[in-house]
Amino acid sequence: MPSANFAHAFKHFHRLDKREKRLVLQLLALLAATSIAIRIIRLDKVRQQLARYFSPPAELPILPLCRLVALVEGTARYVPGATCLARALVAELTLRRFHYPADLHIGFRKTAPDGLQAHAWIEVRGRGSKMNSAEMNTADYIDFGALPRPGTVFAS
Repeated sequence: MPSANFAHAFKHFHRLDKREKRLVLQLLALLAATSIAIRIIRLDKVRQQLARYFSPPAELPILPLCRLVALVEGTARYVPGATCLARALVAELTLRRFHYPADLHIGFRKTAPDGLQAHAWIEVRGRGSKMNSAEMNTADYIDFGALPRPGTVFAS
């Protein structure tokens, strides 16, 4: 029942304070744009563009890590096509804007009989976020480590 979901979302949105409402509206736009961008642009370019256009402002009100993750996940439920990669990219950006040291991880696991399944998630200080914890256990995935931060140059 889409109208019931919308009414439920509106009720929760109405309860948020002013700064959280502004953040949720930004997250909606970011999730929608990122969901489209990752389908047509290389991942490293998407991350560079996100980092360029949404750099941290000098002063941000403090929001707890768990609250920021909950806002990203809650908002993502209402964005069609918001995959784990889109959610992780937006969460990484959002957490970094609030000065949390978030790292993007991508892992793979083997599925029966000969398939592979990919999953993206963020970690803060080496610990996974609670994003997708009901759906995916990141321990089941072969983690290729944190992706380099946008703008990182490797020496060969």
